[in-house]
Amino acid sequence: DATAIWFVQRHRNEIRFLDFHQKRLEGLPYFVKYLRDWASEKRAVYSGHYTGWDMKVHDYSNNMQRVQAAWQLGLRPAVTPAPKLKEGEGMDAVRRAFPTFYFDGMACADGIKALRAYKREYDEERRVFKTAALHNWASNPADAVRNGVLASRAPRTQVFQPQALIEFDVFTDYAVDQEVA
Repeated sequence: DATAIWFVQRHRNEIRFLDFHQKRLEGLPYFVKYLRDWASEKRAVYSGHYTGWDMKVHDYSNNMQRVQAAWQLGLRPAVTPAPKLKEGEGMDAVRRAFPTFYFDGMACADGIKALRAYKREYDEERRVFKTAALHNWASNPADAVRNGVLASRAPRTQVFQPQALIEFDVFTDYAVDQEVA
């Protein structure tokens, strides 16, 4: 199994895909660290994290939901899991949002390649496409886009932080720690 992450910026009516990362056979601690390192390297501040519906799943190894485990690992700010809907409903939501998408062609090259390869299964006997998507190497990046679109429209389970924890001073080359009001 692989986990795919799209780094997205909303600007007016645009959804800008800034970067893409995918890794196989890694757990939540790896991805929380990756997100933190990416933000530090890019001097970015997250306003929130949109995830798949499975972040609400209760993990019995640590007796908490994955959302809680991510919070405990230091993932900030809020995590908003997508609602669990039929695959076709999510695909339709992406189709409607797609005209607002803009991709960084270099940073998102692998993700774009996966989106282009994403397709539905074909029923040879009936000579029609099935409603379900073909589950292959392209599924996880496409599912991540779908989950992001759905989660961005879902009611937030946590309040997004109103202010950045660190403010970058444009006149110097260092970040100044600041408490949240």
